[in-house]
Amino acid sequence: MAAPKLTIKTPLAPLNWVNVRGQGKLKMKAEDNGKVENYQYVAQAVLTEAQAKSLNKQVDDFWRKNKPDGCGKRRFELVKEETTIVKDAAGNSKLDSDDEPIREKTGKWLIQAKTITHWPKDGKQNVVKILGSNGSTLPETHPSIESGIGNGTEGIIHGSLGITAYSGNEGVVMYLSGIQIKESTLTEASGEEIQADEIEDDVAETTIEDTDGPAV
Repeated sequence: MAAPKLTIKTPLAPLNWVNVRGQGKLKMKAEDNGKVENYQYVAQAVLTEAQAKSLNKQVDDFWRKNKPDGCGKRRFELVKEETTIVKDAAGNSKLDSDDEPIREKTGKWLIQAKTITHWPKDGKQNVVKILGSNGSTLPETHPSIESGIGNGTEGIIHGSLGITAYSGNEGVVMYLSGIQIKESTLTEASGEEIQADEIEDDVAETTIEDTDGPAV
């Protein structure tokens, strides 16, 4: 039986750490040795509280309908509240009594979508679609592709929800299939981690067809 999936997209929101071309981002705890299985394509959206609550309702409903047998609550959250390390006047991290950095909430929430960089069956490159304000696929010569999508660019992450059923790590993940950007907000990627006049600069209602296969 096919694994449960649900096509989903984020609301229009600032994007962070978009990496959807080339080698991809090194997976956590993986060796940086150039092997394609150690890298992934990722994109993160920064949400308001209202956006996070709306998206989390879809995640919760999907989990309750498809969670593994015998499993109660999710072991991790897909939509996470953002925190930042508190700094002192000198710019150093403030520590608590256990010498751990003190973190404070920012009032924003984060969601991250991921996918593989190559398909395991034939080794072909996985292409994450990048769309413009009017919903059309952008050419490979577009600045968002040639220079990358920088932090703060507004956009929508398209993908699908899936279930992870690994014992002790059960939960919901978002598989990345595409990104739609509001072109007037495009910021060139710093290396850290436009159409004709008839098109108003707003993001058109668009659905990206999801593809079958593993995503992380």
